[in-house]
Amino acid sequence: MHPTVAFAICMFAAGVSYLPSLDNSFAYDDHIAVDKNEDANASTTLAEMWTHDFWGTNMSANHSHKSWRPLTTLTFRAQHALAGGEHNTTHLHAFNIAAHCVAVASVCLLLLADMSQSSGQRNASKKAQVSTGNRKDVYEAMAWGALWFACHPVHSEAVANIVGRADLLSTIGATLICLLCIQAARSSMQETSSCLAQVGRMLCCLVLFVCCLLSKENALPLPAVMGAALLSTRRAASAVSTANHHAALAWSVGWTICFLPALAAYLYVRVLLCAGGQMVPTIDKMDNFIPHIENNVDKGLMIVALHGMYVMKAIWTFLPLSDYSYPSVPIPSSSKPLELLTDARIWTAVVFYAAAAIVFLRLVFRGDGGGRSKSLALPIAWIIFPLLPASNLFFHPGTVLAERLLYMPSVGVSLIICRAVLNVLNWCRANKKAAVLLWFMRASLFIILASGCSICRERSRVWKDNKTLFTTDSKRAPQMARMFRAIGAGHWDKDEWAEAEPFYRKACEIAPDLPEMHNDLAYVLDQGGKNLTGSVLEYEIAIQMKEDEYAYHNRLAFGYLKVQRLEDAVREFTWCLASNPSSGAEMVGNIANIFMLTGRHKNSLRATQLALRLDPADANTRFNSAVLVLQNLKQNRFLRYAFIQMHMAFEQDPSDPVYGNAAQSLRADLAKLYGRLPPLPEAHMRFAKRMHTLHKDKHKRSSLPE
Repeated sequence: MHPTVAFAICMFAAGVSYLPSLDNSFAYDDHIAVDKNEDANASTTLAEMWTHDFWGTNMSANHSHKSWRPLTTLTFRAQHALAGGEHNTTHLHAFNIAAHCVAVASVCLLLLADMSQSSGQRNASKKAQVSTGNRKDVYEAMAWGALWFACHPVHSEAVANIVGRADLLSTIGATLICLLCIQAARSSMQETSSCLAQVGRMLCCLVLFVCCLLSKENALPLPAVMGAALLSTRRAASAVSTANHHAALAWSVGWTICFLPALAAYLYVRVLLCAGGQMVPTIDKMDNFIPHIENNVDKGLMIVALHGMYVMKAIWTFLPLSDYSYPSVPIPSSSKPLELLTDARIWTAVVFYAAAAIVFLRLVFRGDGGGRSKSLALPIAWIIFPLLPASNLFFHPGTVLAERLLYMPSVGVSLIICRAVLNVLNWCRANKKAAVLLWFMRASLFIILASGCSICRERSRVWKDNKTLFTTDSKRAPQMARMFRAIGAGHWDKDEWAEAEPFYRKACEIAPDLPEMHNDLAYVLDQGGKNLTGSVLEYEIAIQMKEDEYAYHNRLAFGYLKVQRLEDAVREFTWCLASNPSSGAEMVGNIANIFMLTGRHKNSLRATQLALRLDPADANTRFNSAVLVLQNLKQNRFLRYAFIQMHMAFEQDPSDPVYGNAAQSLRADLAKLYGRLPPLPEAHMRFAKRMHTLHKDKHKRSSLPE
């Protein structure tokens, strides 16, 4: 197979697999990271963009996701500007498809560089050249390995979802760095390159490494991958002498250390951006349930099972999903040993990491080049190290599992596939009677990759919009509570409360221990207005699970108000006031309304006056103050004060005709009383202040009843 043909086939397959996504709109995380992100919409300055996380939140905020990817956000911003100040989803998806094709091309080059070296050693050529027949095998093996990467169904989220661009960009940079490292190692061994050329390669690697870090955090362990590439390349061609072994090891370690200053600078900048706040995000149970597992043994087993899931999906998957939130992923339990023995995830992780440990130990400590370990070190490093930031070993990321995180590790799988195909090709050429095996291998790979291409095209259509995505994945994974909640949210946005209710009920049935599920269901029942008692019950369940949540108590207070449990409403509003003093005006105003409903007008008036002092700009409180003055203070001298309050409320909120009508009515009453229309309230501001002070002094020793 000619190399140009191999490249063309791989690029064509990569483009065809995701061509349907060009018709897609925003889906899932796209809405937050792109569509509604002020950084991506150029609503902020470039300087501000560099201080925000990927989702547009300031990095120093405690609720920030801490995912700092300014280079990826910059590409969204640039496309927004090129499209005339709006987001063109076709252009955004086209960029992702083009980036995937570039990634496939870079993987082709990496596979070709790796396989050419391996094949050259196998033929014992002093100059690492290969024969014509063997070169064709290399190109064919490269094509199969790259096609595996191009048509892998697990990549559908990274390519069809716009936010997956972060993984695409970081993978492109990582493969180019690996290519430069392999080239540098070969030049160093053959002494065919000057010192200046080596320095140039190093600078290019550093620039690409920084770009990878600014694209996504999974590039943090790249120095370890590069070290594996350098060491395996040097050891593969080194003599069996101990001196050459130690020289190769020292050279690889020295080159890898050069990446550490850039890594340290990146981490230092992240610390500065966090401004002394927490460095890792606050994760709720639905996004990542691992830190919420109380039993440490079960937590460790879950981390092992998670790694097994990553390895299995990195190899291949016929059922890609958009979400793996709680409780869709089974949690292994130490109290059920029989289930542990039959858990394929745990066995996969144990076998894979045991093999990886053997490979790296042989590579580092054996003096004969590491045997077969030298050919497996780089692929295993590509699989393991990019997954470390999401492994839950060092910190807990914002998701328990995401398929787009496997975009970079699958390069290692492609390397293994390429090595395996090359070995089969070489063996079949040495055994001419094995032609049947050769064609069986080709047919099997073709069927697998054709099915992968078909799955990718189907998943590209599924990622069309939120409704299509959530509906499809809720059928594929019935235990995915978030999908049902998301479908309900679609009806919520349209105020379709009756249609939203069954989906939120289903989410509560799947995850009854998540307070946010009960809170959402309660709000839907509340807005629907047909089951207010059920709404209050759901709010109470949510508060039992999360007692310190301000929003739950605030909504429950209004729920009590609607079902006429007024004393309970006062209790909840008082709790809100104590837990969040900044909401004082709102909470005191709510308490005043309850006093008004129960006929305690004097208490209501005192509470309203207090709320007005806390927030003079609140038109509703000012209106209530006027109403209560009229109800409690019948003297004519207070009519003018009430009129002023009414008119000021109307000025603060002209959109509400109630304020204006009430002010005009009071003005007419004053005209009847004094025989003339009163002037506008600006002329009576001093009078209003005097009356306000008079009433405050009269009740200065009074306080709100418990």
